[in-house]
Amino acid sequence: MKIQSGRMKREWGLAGIWAVTAGILLLFVMAPFAQAASVSPEDHGVDFTASKVKGVVPLTVGFTDLSTNRPKGWLWEFGDGSKSNLRNPVHTYYTAGVYTVNLTAGSCCSPCPFCAPATESKVAYITVIPRAPIADFTLKNSNKGYAGSTLFQFKDLSLNDPTSWSWTFGDGTTSIRPNPTHMYTKPGAYRVALIASNAGGSSSAVKDRYILVYK
Repeated sequence: MKIQSGRMKREWGLAGIWAVTAGILLLFVMAPFAQAASVSPEDHGVDFTASKVKGVVPLTVGFTDLSTNRPKGWLWEFGDGSKSNLRNPVHTYYTAGVYTVNLTAGSCCSPCPFCAPATESKVAYITVIPRAPIADFTLKNSNKGYAGSTLFQFKDLSLNDPTSWSWTFGDGTTSIRPNPTHMYTKPGAYRVALIASNAGGSSSAVKDRYILVYK
């Protein structure tokens, strides 16, 4: 009976050691999953930054991956239809506007929840400003005419896509149309000026004695 009792003690001792060892191993295996379950959807480990978030077109931006979910693959969407699979890409925006940037990063090869692909989206992250206009204008018809009868037709030739216009015709009248028409009521030589503007700035064009009006 004593021999059997000693054998039972050894068997129970070995079983206890195996139970403790298995418990420790299970703890290490399940720890990432338990931690992942407590992570909010926003804290998915994917993040990035940009070398600049605002500038004049064409705007070249360097993007840097800051992800902590051990990614092995990257998909960048720059908001203008362009994409990249590089980890730290450089992208140039050629059109003025406000752009949302998405980064999807992760590793589909690993069962760890932290390695599963996730997406970070930064809304209205990049602002690309147009270049300031270079103001210029011309006439659709002759610059000579008669008071009270000739309708002068002005045409905007400004570069860099102006969005607003301010005309002065030299006789005290103005217009904010891009291509206005104007009739002078008195004879004289008139100075015409145009200020063209957009989000990037403004510039002016002035032409002295541009319009010649006769009786």
